[in-house]
Amino acid sequence: MSDRLKVFNINVHKHWNGQVFRVFITSKLLAERGHEVVVGAPRGSMLAERARAAGLEVFDDLALSTKFIPHVWWRDYRALRALFRARAFDVVHTHGSEDTWLSCFAARACSPRIPVVRTRHNSYRIRSHALNRWLYRSLIDQTVVVAAEQAGRFVESGVLAADKLVAIHDGIDMSRFTPGPGREEVRAELGIPQDAPLILTVARLAPEKGHRFLLDAAPAIAEKFPETRYLFPGVGVTDAPLLEQAERLGLKGKVILPGHRDDVVRLLRAADLFALVPVDGETLGTSIIEALSVGLPVVATDVGGVRNVVRDGQTGLLLPAGDSAAIGQAVLRLLEDRDLARRLAEAGQRLVHTEFTCDHMVDQKEALYRQVIARARGAPVG
Repeated sequence: MSDRLKVFNINVHKHWNGQVFRVFITSKLLAERGHEVVVGAPRGSMLAERARAAGLEVFDDLALSTKFIPHVWWRDYRALRALFRARAFDVVHTHGSEDTWLSCFAARACSPRIPVVRTRHNSYRIRSHALNRWLYRSLIDQTVVVAAEQAGRFVESGVLAADKLVAIHDGIDMSRFTPGPGREEVRAELGIPQDAPLILTVARLAPEKGHRFLLDAAPAIAEKFPETRYLFPGVGVTDAPLLEQAERLGLKGKVILPGHRDDVVRLLRAADLFALVPVDGETLGTSIIEALSVGLPVVATDVGGVRNVVRDGQTGLLLPAGDSAAIGQAVLRLLEDRDLARRLAEAGQRLVHTEFTCDHMVDQKEALYRQVIARARGAPVG
């Protein structure tokens, strides 16, 4: 096997999120290490745009529709098949349902067949039916989970065996997420008083992310810290319901939904506390890693693999999912005890700088690619 790998890394999402960032940074670092990397993305996607701007080769002659439309699917399949045959990639890495099915069929149409690695970025159970069993047992060579806690749901479904799963933790770009200036400017821009406690949640505006449970805790928090503000950057389907909830709770003007932001590190520097309180679907909580890297204290719920990062009483406060009373108590504890908040944040910062860097993540992916390629070629795996 050549030291230089040829990797096709594809993702279905059009908007920017943690999953898309991981595809982008993995591709970028692999290319910087001398590998031949092509990024697959939907036309007009933010991944395609940013990958090109970073000097990466992009293949975006794809619709990658999340709805099955036969003629659209067939066109995407033919485009991928032609690309795979022309470039003879060593490995294809997929990240979503639509791009996985397309890539698996296209890889299967090549001779020799190109091995496929699939990362599951959420902890939702895989539906156990014949097509999924065929996909995961026969078409996908290796399934990656972001946290070991995900594995149980997949094995219990009967779709995957434990030896077909490997955990690779996410990493972040430590050069970007560092303490620094910006607090005053961000607060002035968003109309947040400089001395108001600011709680930040960085997540899609989706029901499973649990923003509503944090807002339900707000009246109790307001009894001691009435000027507290809540900043929820992101896009999704719960923006209007959250604003309605805020008005019902007497929080009008104190819940800020600025939409998509490219300057998350500035928002983190402007905050006093980070809260991620999902009720389902979370894997590791990349935004928690970013918050800890900047030096923010963290409150989070015990969903998926979040406990790998938020170790209760050591690097943050870990709570039951959906428990607004517990969320409120934890927030108040950290706002009132700044020494505790500082100690937890410092310990969390040390943890992420040791275990959750992008380089560490890509080291593991590169090693996994070589193992998968060797197995596919019948070579010994060392």
